[in-house]
Amino acid sequence: MNRRGVLLLVALALTAALAAGCGDRLLGWQGQGTLVVTSTPPEVLVSLDGRDGMTAGTVTPSTFDSLVAGPHRVTLSLPGYLDTTREVWVRPNTVTLYAVALTQIWGTLWYRSPTSPENVIYNLMLLYHQRDSEEYGQVLASDYIFRFAPVDIVPGQPDSLLRADELSFAENLFRTGKPAEDLEPAANSSLAITIQSHGPDLRVGHSGWEKYVVNTYLTLGFADGNTLRVTGVSWFYFTQEPAGSGSWKLAEWADQGATLGSFLAVRAQGPQPARVTTWGALKRLYR
Repeated sequence: MNRRGVLLLVALALTAALAAGCGDRLLGWQGQGTLVVTSTPPEVLVSLDGRDGMTAGTVTPSTFDSLVAGPHRVTLSLPGYLDTTREVWVRPNTVTLYAVALTQIWGTLWYRSPTSPENVIYNLMLLYHQRDSEEYGQVLASDYIFRFAPVDIVPGQPDSLLRADELSFAENLFRTGKPAEDLEPAANSSLAITIQSHGPDLRVGHSGWEKYVVNTYLTLGFADGNTLRVTGVSWFYFTQEPAGSGSWKLAEWADQGATLGSFLAVRAQGPQPARVTTWGALKRLYR
């Protein structure tokens, strides 16, 4: 057999192997690997191969184990930043790192129509991003209430905050800040928030209400280099207002407490690791 005939047989054998599903083994892409996704800023929603982070509950930094070696589609999204999508190749039996810096969108962004609780959650994140205290009340029901987590309930003090308290909190947090002995300066220099939704689920005993279990990640940066973080689980209850109008609003925010500890927001000198607090402690501080 001449050289041309040998090459033809090799080509035919390779084609047959690929058709039989052996391509990955021949090309060295057999097995599984790990993908680690990080971002600037952190705590950005991640969608892997079309699975939405809003329902999968995945934010950066995030580790995906036991992925089939080969290409995977990674999308990162955060209100106020351009979505970023890229095909990342995961190598077998190793850890593949994917780090990305999101591009911030400057100027005013548009809020979504409140035709679903999911849109209200998006608008709430956008309100924080744009520090928009003037429009904050648009996402709150007329009888809105914030309920403290058990760890934040103080004897002799109310166990909840009303709508007016929430609006005062937003104005102080977004605009000027409120001086406080245990946290100075109260006016933050940077603010980032991510809210992950795991709903819906009808709330028993409240006809027309919908319950969403959410994870919240709030990071406040200060001019002296200190960082304050709120990381916890909350229950959001939504209702249509007026009833049957199709326009949803947040009726109740029931905080379930921080996931990483109790209130540690004591000002330290110089740059320090992030301190952790709860929503209840933060709202008392800024309202």
